[in-house]
Amino acid sequence: MHMKEKRYKNMKTKQTIAASTLALAMIAGANSTHAEVTDATPQQSTGDRLAEIKQHRQELDAKLQQHKENVDQTLNELNQVKENVDTKVNELHERKQVADEKIGEIKQHKQELDAKLQQDKQIAEDKIAEIKEHKKQVDEKVAEIKEHKQTVAEKVNEIKEHKQTVDEKVNEIKQHKENIDQKVNELKEVKKQVDDKLAELKKAKQTAEDKLAEIKENKPNTGNTLEELKKIKGNLDSLSSNLELAKQDVKNKLAELQEARQYLLNKINEMKQAKQTVSDDLTKKKQDLDIKINDFKHTEKKIDDKLAELHTTKQNVDNKINEVSQPKQTTVNNNTTTTPSTVPAKNNARELPNAGSEESNNMALGMLSVLGGVLLITRNKIKTLFSK
Repeated sequence: MHMKEKRYKNMKTKQTIAASTLALAMIAGANSTHAEVTDATPQQSTGDRLAEIKQHRQELDAKLQQHKENVDQTLNELNQVKENVDTKVNELHERKQVADEKIGEIKQHKQELDAKLQQDKQIAEDKIAEIKEHKKQVDEKVAEIKEHKQTVAEKVNEIKEHKQTVDEKVNEIKQHKENIDQKVNELKEVKKQVDDKLAELKKAKQTAEDKLAEIKENKPNTGNTLEELKKIKGNLDSLSSNLELAKQDVKNKLAELQEARQYLLNKINEMKQAKQTVSDDLTKKKQDLDIKINDFKHTEKKIDDKLAELHTTKQNVDNKINEVSQPKQTTVNNNTTTTPSTVPAKNNARELPNAGSEESNNMALGMLSVLGGVLLITRNKIKTLFSK
C-alpha cells in the first residue's frame, strides 16, 4: 500500500514537471521566434514590426492561456484522481485493519484450539498407553485361562481314566460279590447238610437211648445187644466225625466270607476315598473357574467403560474439528467480499488454511480409531473364549 502511494506521488510530480517544462518551452519558443522576426525584417518600419510583434505576442498569449487552461484542467483532473485514490487508500487501510483484527482473532482462536487439541491428543495418548497396559493384562489373563482350561481338560481326562478304573473296580467288586454269593450258597448247603447230620445224630442218639432203656428193662440176649450197641456207637462215631468235618468246613467258609467281606469293605472305602478326592478337586476347580469368570466379567465391564470414554473423546475431537472448520469458512467469506486490488488481504487469506491444524485433527482421530479397534478386538477375544 505504501508503494502505491509513493508511485502515485512520483507520477503526480512528473506530470507537474512536464507541464511546467512545456510552458517554459513555449515561452522560450516565442522569444526565439520574436528574435528571428526581429532579425529577419530589419528593413520594416518600426510601427509595422511592433504591430507584428504585438499580434504575435497576442497569439502566443492566447496559446499560453489555452495551454494554461489545459494544464489547470489536467491538474484538476489529477487532483480529483488523487482524492479518489486517497479515498480508496483510506478504505483499503480500514479494510486491512478490519482484516488484521479478524486474522488476529482467528489466530488466537487457532492457538486456543491447538492447545485444546494438544491436550486432547495427550489424553488420547495416555488412554492408549493405559489400554495397551490393560490389553497386556487381558492377554495374560487369556493365556492363564487357556492354561487353566488345558489343566481342566487334563483333569477331565484323568477323571475319565479314573472313572474307567472305578468301573473296573466296580466290575471286580461285582465279581467278588458273586463269589461271595456263591460261597454263601455253599455255606447254606453245608448248613443244610449239618442240620441233616444233626437230625440224624439226634435220631441215632434217641435210638441209642431207647435201646439202652430197653436193655435195662428187658435184659435180652447179651450178644445181640452188644452187637447192636456197637453198631449204634459206630453210627454215632461216624456222625460225630461228619459233624466235625462239617464244622471245620463251616469255619473255613466263614473265614473265606469274612476275608471276602473285609476285601469288599476295603474296596468300598477306597472308592469312597477316591470319589471324595475327585469331588474335592472338582469343587476347587469349579471355584477357581468361577473366580476367573467373575474376573473376566469385571474386565469386560472395564473395557465397555473405556469404549464409552473413547467414544466421548472422539466426539469431542469431532466437535473441535467442526469449530476449526467454521472459522475457516467465515474467513473465506470475508475475503470474498474484499476488493480484488487488496493484495495484503489476499496474502493473509492464503495463510488461513494453515491455521486450522487439520493434520493434527486427523492424527488425533486416527489414534482414537486405532484405540477403539484394539478395545473391540480385546472384547471379542474375551467373548470368544467364554463361548467355547
